[in-house]
Amino acid sequence: MSIKQNRMVTLMVALIAALTMLVTMTGVSFAGESKPTRSTVCVDGYVINHREQPVDGTQFDPQLKVYAFGVPASFDEASLPDLVADIQSIDTLEALAAQATGDLTGESFVVKRAPVASNGYWEFSKLPADFYYAFAMQLPMDWDGIVPEAPRNGIAWTGWAKLNESSDCYDVLFKIRRLFDVTVIKWEELMDGTVQPGEGWTINALPQGDPWAINQSGTTDNHGTVVLTMTPGKWLIKETIQSGWTPVTPPQVYLTLNQYAPPGATDPVVFKNRQPPCYATITVEKNGLGTNANGGTEWLGPLAGWKITLSRPDGKIYPVTMTTDGSGKVTFKNLIPGVYSVKEAVQAGWKPLSDNPQTVVIRDCENARVLFENLEVAGKLQISGT
Repeated sequence: MSIKQNRMVTLMVALIAALTMLVTMTGVSFAGESKPTRSTVCVDGYVINHREQPVDGTQFDPQLKVYAFGVPASFDEASLPDLVADIQSIDTLEALAAQATGDLTGESFVVKRAPVASNGYWEFSKLPADFYYAFAMQLPMDWDGIVPEAPRNGIAWTGWAKLNESSDCYDVLFKIRRLFDVTVIKWEELMDGTVQPGEGWTINALPQGDPWAINQSGTTDNHGTVVLTMTPGKWLIKETIQSGWTPVTPPQVYLTLNQYAPPGATDPVVFKNRQPPCYATITVEKNGLGTNANGGTEWLGPLAGWKITLSRPDGKIYPVTMTTDGSGKVTFKNLIPGVYSVKEAVQAGWKPLSDNPQTVVIRDCENARVLFENLEVAGKLQISGT
């Protein structure tokens, strides 16, 4: 016997022992003894979804059933069992229903079941009157209970209620909801063509024409995934595009979820975006030097008005020439990775102290720096101080 079967048997023994003790205390018997037949009651109802539409009980395997659990009114109401805690599996419900072969004497414990039809309707036409009754339904896989409230894949239990003889049927409603866990996967395509999971992207799911559904939103984790829980119907799933990124896949898709679809995971929704172009800069600084009275080198400061030309040996850009500003600098922007040549136009009377041209290799979004220094030789500049 499996562990699960052992637990079920243990629970059955405990329930029957408790009921037997109550029988001893109240004089109530299990079905099978000869007692006068008494009046009956009718209990019926519907199973509906979150849109308040009938749920087709024949779409499930096994077919949906509603269980009636009855205890004679001679019981102390305060001693009625906590069925939510004691019965947590359909196996236990079925085992109790198989053992409770009750009659209409009104002195037996009653556990009966009624199938849920294609229109969501179910009925118990003849239950002993003047009993305390609780009704239950095992929720299908991936469904939860709204009325009565029940966890996903659990058992939806009504509370206990005494049903006295009545000419009309008592109505009991089960309102349940199918839930889908939709996984959204986010990929980032980098400048070198490789991909990585996209973390920190906001994904929204918006119901289409369904006032009973609620907008869903989430943020992708470090694996690039987020799981959104949705109800049946048509949804618009969209990503919030981050600045500079280009969608590779459509940034929004429609998804229709059928409440009778097989349980389990749905196909993931995939979004992919390309990394924004990576631009670099090259800042050129132009300094001048002179000779002091002692024959040493003296720094003169930044030099404005010098022409600097940027080009690429592979010819992928046209040469660009700019002039240093008052700070002796010029910046070339929006550069893509590659090899660049930076050349100054040496003015008359100046001797280059730095390599000219200079080669700069740009690998990513970096800010490269180039320094040109020249020594003034025209006029044999003399700098002295006191």
